[in-house]
Amino acid sequence: MPTLIAGVLALYLLLLGIRRFARLSPTSAAALVRNGGAVAVFVIAAFLLLRGNFAGAATLAAVATSLGLFGGRGRLAWAPPASGRGRAASRRRVRRRSRCGSTRIPER
Repeated sequence: MPTLIAGVLALYLLLLGIRRFARLSPTSAAALVRNGGAVAVFVIAAFLLLRGNFAGAATLAAVATSLGLFGGRGRLAWAPPASGRGRAASRRRVRRRSRCGSTRIPER
């Protein structure tokens, strides 16, 4: 009987989690999956470290770090932004105009 109650409770919690996950925006769902995956990989790395598999634990810890477990920005969180002016500048779109001209290509 306790097993049946635990199974029904686990099913209820699973369905509740699925319902909440379905209501998330795509960006927050992606962040949740990435961070959840990073935590799962880090837990597996800790288990391998306890078992004595140092090479496997170090590899999985590096994967967990690249997924954004530490740093918050995600992949390669220690790398500087592409533009060098911060994250907001890298998100802005700048319309650039070509410097080279041609008589055969008409301008818009």
